[in-house]
Amino acid sequence: PKGEVFFGGLLGLVMFDPRDFRASVRPPGVTLTEFAVFGGRGGQSGGRVGTNAAWLGGLELAPGESIWRIGFSTMEFLGPQHARYQFRLVGLNDAWLDLPDGQHAATFTHVPAGTYTFAVRAQAAGGDFGPETTLPVTILAPWWRRPWALAAYAIGTVLVLATVAWRVRRNFALRARQQA
Repeated sequence: PKGEVFFGGLLGLVMFDPRDFRASVRPPGVTLTEFAVFGGRGGQSGGRVGTNAAWLGGLELAPGESIWRIGFSTMEFLGPQHARYQFRLVGLNDAWLDLPDGQHAATFTHVPAGTYTFAVRAQAAGGDFGPETTLPVTILAPWWRRPWALAAYAIGTVLVLATVAWRVRRNFALRARQQA
């Protein structure tokens, strides 16, 4: 009659008054839920999808994997539709970007090769933003832009210039002998 709810269990009767329930004032944490990589080599439409992204130590992308998405969720069960998310890719854009209501994933396209840190945080309705959740992301450069390739280009250039210089000196020496 007063609004209480009673539950019977193995250890007896439990009474619960919904009016005693208070919303959490603690900012929500974020869990990474999935990742998906689209676009294969040479424009192929193949991709890879993974779940349990929370267990990833990091994400490494090949040069042709130019479109990728990271999904996330908050463990806020009271009004999850009111949770707001912000994300950033540290190393590319250090500013926090707001996601529209109801969106729980960040999609990236054509991010240059490099090492980045994906960060996401959530805000419960009217509360503060919670702690950020991070994931290291490495995007590999194409083989022709990797350090060993650049070193090979430098060595090749030096060898070509040395050969040209040697040939020019040799031709000058030959002409000098012929004129003497």
